[in-house]
Amino acid sequence: MTDTTKLMQTVEEFARDAGVNPSRVRQLLLAGRIPGARKHGRDWMIPAGAVWDRKPPGRPRRKPY
Repeated sequence: MTDTTKLMQTVEEFARDAGVNPSRVRQLLLAGRIPGARKHGRDWMIPAGAVWDRKPPGRPRRKPY
């Protein structure tokens, strides 16, 4: 039988690996921006290899006319 806990990460583990706060990971989860994440009871489980598309920081630049 395969141990699925090695295939999934908690919010805190994912945040540590990604270099962000756990609260930011929860925001991303609620927005649906981390593919494959599932909620089990009150806890989120995130696939070990999951990534999300990071947007560049700051305001978007205006497009030249």
